[in-house]
Amino acid sequence: MGKSDKKKVPVGESVVPDGGWGWVIVFSSFLIHFIMDGITYSMGQVFLEPMRTKLSLDRASVSIVFSILPAITLGAGPIATVLTNMYGCRALPLPQEPSEQRRLERKLRKEAEQKQNEQPLSSQNGSATSQNNIAEVVTIEKSPRKSFFNQIIEQIDLNLLKNPAFTLFAVSNFLKNLGFNVIYNFSDDLANDLNVTKNQRIYIVMSVGLSSIFGRLIFGYIGDRKSMNRLFLFIITSIISGVATMVAPLSGSSIFLHIGYASLFGFFSGGSVTLTAIVLVDIVGISKLSDAFGVLLLFIGSAAALGTPIVGGLRDAFAHFPQPFLWPYLIVGSCTVVSGILLFAIPFLQRKKSSDDHMEIGCDAFYSAEDIPSQEQLQKF
Repeated sequence: MGKSDKKKVPVGESVVPDGGWGWVIVFSSFLIHFIMDGITYSMGQVFLEPMRTKLSLDRASVSIVFSILPAITLGAGPIATVLTNMYGCRALPLPQEPSEQRRLERKLRKEAEQKQNEQPLSSQNGSATSQNNIAEVVTIEKSPRKSFFNQIIEQIDLNLLKNPAFTLFAVSNFLKNLGFNVIYNFSDDLANDLNVTKNQRIYIVMSVGLSSIFGRLIFGYIGDRKSMNRLFLFIITSIISGVATMVAPLSGSSIFLHIGYASLFGFFSGGSVTLTAIVLVDIVGISKLSDAFGVLLLFIGSAAALGTPIVGGLRDAFAHFPQPFLWPYLIVGSCTVVSGILLFAIPFLQRKKSSDDHMEIGCDAFYSAEDIPSQEQLQKF
């Protein structure tokens, strides 16, 4: 090997998989959540009373409107997962502007042509001439066209529900998210019932948002520690956020007590949101995270669609009570607490599933294909 053939390989330099542009995706995600979450979590404070007054609607009807946005946003999780698996991450978020679509299409077409021209000519010629012989053996068979909805259903991996630990985790998240948006949508209305000054109520939702930021950062950092039991952390965050919801109607007319329960709820519910994907990886593995998260969002979206209208309807039903929000908050808060308690069974389910898998592997290794007893032999035995 000559000196000219030697290549200098830089030592100690790491190759960035995304080319250094990952921060753009993070910033774009921040802007999307800034707008969407800002609208979702401020609807109760901004629109509840005006819609009830001007449209002559009860709280249950207005709450249905409030629940549509988070329900569609979260419920579309499986669809986004399926479309990403079918068409890829580049083709899915195509710009809506026609000129931008044409520009991106030209760019992708140019890249494809360049990649095609880089292939050896002999390989291209062999591929082209072999098509003449392929035509002799190919039979024309018209496959039935499937609707887009059927394609979506086929792509959703419902076999994940056969995993007891994942199913329990999905049910737990459904119960927890029944009351997740209640604090955001009804904190101002609750404070109004408890005679909190109007110009002070804005600090309640604000304290939820600020404490949620710290909760997500702190629990995200703690969850990265390998020695930490992430499932136990998730259980604690769920239980405490449920307790904060249950004690909210007991805050009286003191704005400091309202800020206290709101901060407690925001801190631990934010930590719960951060730990969801981490715990999900521990349950199903990183290879199935995308499919599992899509199915999980379907459960969460269903809970978001039901929770807020239920609380609004119960508030109207208990209007003659001294504290109309007491029982609605106790119900959804109890669901959140129960959602955390249920997860104590996940380690047991995982151990049971692991032992069953080992037993199946042992049976497969012990018996050959010819030695496996038939169903009739097993019945006789």
